[in-house]
Amino acid sequence: HIQAGRVRAIGASNWTVQRIEKANSWAKGRNLSGFCASQIGWNLAVRNAGIDAGMGTLYMDEETFAWHRASGLAVTAFNAQANGFFSGQYGPNVTDESNGKVKAMMRRSYNPESFARLERAEAVAKRRGCTANQVAVAWLTSQPFLVVAIGAPKTTDQMEDTCGAGAIELTAEEVGFLERG
Repeated sequence: HIQAGRVRAIGASNWTVQRIEKANSWAKGRNLSGFCASQIGWNLAVRNAGIDAGMGTLYMDEETFAWHRASGLAVTAFNAQANGFFSGQYGPNVTDESNGKVKAMMRRSYNPESFARLERAEAVAKRRGCTANQVAVAWLTSQPFLVVAIGAPKTTDQMEDTCGAGAIELTAEEVGFLERG
């Protein structure tokens, strides 16, 4: 498709690091273009163990992060806003499980470390004069390799807030603070 001019580049979605390496090696051996990006789930919230297990959905983990950092292969991060976790509409006391979005959020990210990261994102946002959601998206785009954050705003206001993250470049210290405190 690249040689025919139909596309400029190709990426993988929900492929393991090992599978991407094998495919890129195969392409290189035939003078073809390999993948330029990998689309996986990734956001500042900490996922609860076992969520989506067996569904074939891959999320960033330490091994995958180290590989992307070493290889420089870009990541296209879906669920970049953690279902709105950093938007201010959720908190540790929200328990309305009848709302499907809250129920999904609780299953995926309701845990002490996610709430600690939310507090740290709010602190960085206050210092920078922006929103915690913008900080969470900027955390992705401030990684040591190219990351494209896929947002999912539902309103014009949410879209404007999400786009505002593009003007924020976090320091390495801020990235570390958001992750570890």
